[in-house]
Amino acid sequence: MYGILEKHIGVWIKEYLNHLPNIVSNYNNLTNKFREDHFSLSVKLLGLIGEKRYAKYEHMDKEKVLSKLNSCIVEPSGFQLNSDAFYLQSGNLKHIKISEALAYLDIKLTLTLKIIGMRPGGFLDSKFVNIENKGDELFQLIDELVERRNDIAHGEDIDSIIKVTEFEDYVDFLEGYGKAIFQALNERLIKFEAEHLYQKIENVYNIYGHSILCFEIENNEISVGDSIIVNLLDGGFVKKKITEIQKDSESFQTISSEELMWFR
Repeated sequence: MYGILEKHIGVWIKEYLNHLPNIVSNYNNLTNKFREDHFSLSVKLLGLIGEKRYAKYEHMDKEKVLSKLNSCIVEPSGFQLNSDAFYLQSGNLKHIKISEALAYLDIKLTLTLKIIGMRPGGFLDSKFVNIENKGDELFQLIDELVERRNDIAHGEDIDSIIKVTEFEDYVDFLEGYGKAIFQALNERLIKFEAEHLYQKIENVYNIYGHSILCFEIENNEISVGDSIIVNLLDGGFVKKKITEIQKDSESFQTISSEELMWFR
């Protein structure tokens, strides 16, 4: 269970960073803090590759790391990121360490997981009380897995073996925790899309049945299959595809107008 967590969080962080240049067209449009962190972490990655102590870095070339870093400076409109530099570099992935890694991506993990986890059906929904006033202790079960892994790896005597009947609780929480981290990364990318690729809808007139949106567009063309990004009340972001367009009760596949329309 611990190995699954460690592997997938690293994969998701790298996929997030590899996709970011497809959304943000210029490196200089990223925050100063992110750019400073990218530089310092890339330099650290170069040192780890040079040490030749870790198998996970054996396949990496220092020249490629330098080339990507150089692209951010010389060709910011066609930049590439050193996603491996943000990858967690050691075991012991307790919740606080995972939070530190995602902080480089401007994600406040504990707060974000509480928001996602408390949504209807979320992995924290109905499982805890007074969640608003709790912090990292909500994720103590993840830390327990890490401590067990360390004790076993170092040959420590294990007094309490997890019983088969207890597995389900660990698996369910780990699954919810992992899905929530994936969702946090996905919503951060959607927020970037909203800021850099989408036009803001200024005039929303009504929402019917949680699926029909009535709004006004100006100087734009919208088609069935296009997406609308919604900024949720809890601060999150979701992207939904348009399945139907109507104007004056008549359906359209594509429409360009400044008038009131209905979108499902």
